[in-house]
Amino acid sequence: MIGAGQRDKRIRFERAAAVAEPLGGTKPGDWEPLEHAFAAVRYGNSAERRQAGQAGASQVATFRILATANTRSLTEADRIRFNPMGGSCEAPDAPVWNITGGVAIGRGEIEITAVWRKA
Repeated sequence: MIGAGQRDKRIRFERAAAVAEPLGGTKPGDWEPLEHAFAAVRYGNSAERRQAGQAGASQVATFRILATANTRSLTEADRIRFNPMGGSCEAPDAPVWNITGGVAIGRGEIEITAVWRKA
């Protein structure tokens, strides 16, 4: 387990809210905050971007966080708000990182890989 001081970046996980359709069933709605966390962030290199099959202006990063019930439930359908330039993850223009995978590190931590497609 890494030290708490290394998890120094504040991030926000978001999940699409389910909206009831008039004729039954549900569809994805607006994004809602799921949980905030402090993460240790490691940026990917060009080999990792090629392996992920990403093209164009994008950045890959791995977010190492403490495991909670909410973070254990994360999937590729969820996303992360994180500003690598130091801005708030609460800002409406905070970059969106699309989750591409995750793995448990022991019982107490999770590493989540995500991609930010720069505009």
